[in-house]
Amino acid sequence: MKRIIVVIFIFIGVLSSTLSVSAQCRDFNEPACMQSLSPYKNYGNYISTVMTDGMYAELNMTFYSKIDYRLVICGLENIPNLEFRVLDSNHNPLFKNKDHDFTRSWDFKLSDSQQLIIQIIIPETDEPQKGCVALMHGMKVKEE
Repeated sequence: MKRIIVVIFIFIGVLSSTLSVSAQCRDFNEPACMQSLSPYKNYGNYISTVMTDGMYAELNMTFYSKIDYRLVICGLENIPNLEFRVLDSNHNPLFKNKDHDFTRSWDFKLSDSQQLIIQIIIPETDEPQKGCVALMHGMKVKEE
């Protein structure tokens, strides 16, 4: 019985710390990224997580034709070379911010709807860094 109670307390402790970090990242995203999206509109869609140097994240997102998009990556201001890449479904690169002075945003529009792969890379550093990283996207619907 004692063993079960200890396991439950450990689980609750891990869950609480995870939720706390997640809540901190959610609060972090709003003001930091929203300004970078203007004049594009965000409809509450963003992804955030805690990352450390040397980490890599990849996600798939669907983007539709006839819409102008802006992708914005926020966070870890103390790491100037925060990298993100956008690839098509065949892993062909469409954009690498590394080739554009590590800009934190990219504006684009697609001629056809497609699923794109977004990769976020935190480079290795001499002093380990840890913090929230967020990806937001905004859009403008083309008027016909």
